[in-house]
Amino acid sequence: MVHAGGSIIQTFDYLRQHGLQGFVDIWPRPTVIAWKIIACYAAFEAALQLLLPRKRVEGPISPAGNRPVYKANGVAAYVVTLSTYLSLWW
Repeated sequence: MVHAGGSIIQTFDYLRQHGLQGFVDIWPRPTVIAWKIIACYAAFEAALQLLLPRKRVEGPISPAGNRPVYKANGVAAYVVTLSTYLSLWW
């Protein structure tokens, strides 16, 4: 969109002419720092899901007869994530 002057029509025209390779060409590639930030965030969220205590919940039975079991701690993980972000930002 930057190279098309913000025009959606020019962008769609470019993508129609160049296909998937055109999309790959205009999409910014992530840097090493970006990958490190994503990995740290993923590890932090995984640790929260494992370490935060909550009650055990059983999901619906699948057609194969399996029943997923998980901890209902999504809201707590969100609150901890938001608190951590705000404390680091402040």
